This record gives sequence, C-alpha cells and structure tokens, in this order.
Amino acid sequence: SGFTATGNVITGNYIGTTANGTGNITSSSQDYGIHTTFGASNVTIGGNTANDKNVISGNTYSGVQIDENSTSNIKVFGNTVGAGADNNQIVGATQQHGVQILRGATNNLIGGPSEQGNLISYNTTTGVSIPQGTAEDFCFPDPCSPASTNHNRISRNLIHDNPKAIDLDYELPPAGNDGKPIPTITTFTATELSGTAQANDSVEVFLGDANHQNANSFIGIATANAQGNWTLAFTVNLSAHYVATAREASYNTSELSGNCLITVDAGP
Repeated sequence: SGFTATGNVITGNYIGTTANGTGNITSSSQDYGIHTTFGASNVTIGGNTANDKNVISGNTYSGVQIDENSTSNIKVFGNTVGAGADNNQIVGATQQHGVQILRGATNNLIGGPSEQGNLISYNTTTGVSIPQGTAEDFCFPDPCSPASTNHNRISRNLIHDNPKAIDLDYELPPAGNDGKPIPTITTFTATELSGTAQANDSVEVFLGDANHQNANSFIGIATANAQGNWTLAFTVNLSAHYVATAREASYNTSELSGNCLITVDAGP
C-alpha cells in the first residue's frame, strides 16, 4: 500500500509460503511480504483472533516493510512473521527481517500492549529492525525534508531464534527510536524482579533463555518511577533467564536488555 493509502485491513493470509503455510516457495523472489510506504496510514495487518492472523514468511528481504517519512499508524499484531503456520521453522526460508521500519516512518505499532503481540522468529538477520536512516533519497511528498525513524512501539511480541531480536543500530548513531536506552535487571527475590530504566518508562519483562536475543514468553509490565527504578511482582523462577525492553510515552522502544540469569547460591 502507498501514496496516502489509508484504512486498509490485511488479515488471514499466507504470504510468501506454500498454500498450507508451512513450506518455502523456492522459485519466489518476492522482496517483501507486505510493504507499506509513500504515506500509507491507519493500516491494520493482523488482528486479535486466530482467523485474523497472517503468516508472513519466506520472502527475500522483509516480512513487513514500513518506510518513508509520511507512513504512520501501521498496526502489526497477532501475526506469525518468519515461522510457518505451525510456528516452526520453514526449511529453506531465508527472510532477512521479520519487520523493518526505516526512512523516517514514525508512530507505528508492532504488537500490544492492548493488542495481540506477534510471533517473530526464524528470520536470518533480525526480528524487528529500526535503523535510524532518513528519507533523504526518496520520500513522499516530494520534495520533502529528511525525517528520523522514531516513535515506533514494539510491545508484547514473542521474538526468538533470530540472530538479533530488535536492532536499533545503537552502534551507528543516531540510532532508530531516538536510540532508546535498554533497561537493566539488577535484583530479584522469589516474588519480584527489579531494575533500572529511564524515568516513567514502561518495562516489559519476558522469559528468555541462554541466548539473550530470545523473548520466549511475556511475563508482565512494570512502570519505572521518577528515579528510574522499577519492580515487577510475579513468581520468579529461580533458575531462569529474563530479558526486558523499555518504552517511553512517545512509543520509542529499546532493544532487548542483556540476559539476566537468576541463580541461587546453595551455599557450602
């Protein structure tokens, strides 16, 4: 969709896969599963029911591509992006990015918190990629001013088995989403996990594993206080790994935090 397309709803499709949603189309050279650009807005991809889910896998570059500086309010939720309809890896599929947002696209929503998150897995480069980039080379309307790729929300998604879960290009500043800093997980008890973030951030905690780029299941959301301290109360697995993201009110969402392995010293 593009050229100020608005109000479109895309649900219940297998995009880039075989008809049963579990195979790779070896003859396909389709770059994008779904591409929203040139000022598209208010587009919904997926939904909150099983029938709304799109399976978007087996494309060459991105499952969902959102770009250009007038493209906004694209809602991506309740989809499987990268895996097959059975949530397993598709043999031979080489889709690089699950969702990529770039060239100044802003205020887009990938997952919750009120909507269903996406399953984003088995992509060959990133689950969600938001490089800073600008729209200097090609944008709508034309002529237009370069714009930053910021204020994009990533919430309640299960992101695993990608080389990197969320990539904001921290190492190439200025980063996407205003380089939103990651939170930390610093302390734990049997009934709560605590850490730091920026003041008033929403911190989403996920159960991880030995690979700190995996957010395997959603645990809950805590709110950082004015000093940046946050605590989430739940039954903590005392031999598990946890990861987190931080999100500010303007939607800027961070990459995943470092992996926190909960261990209990059994003593001498």
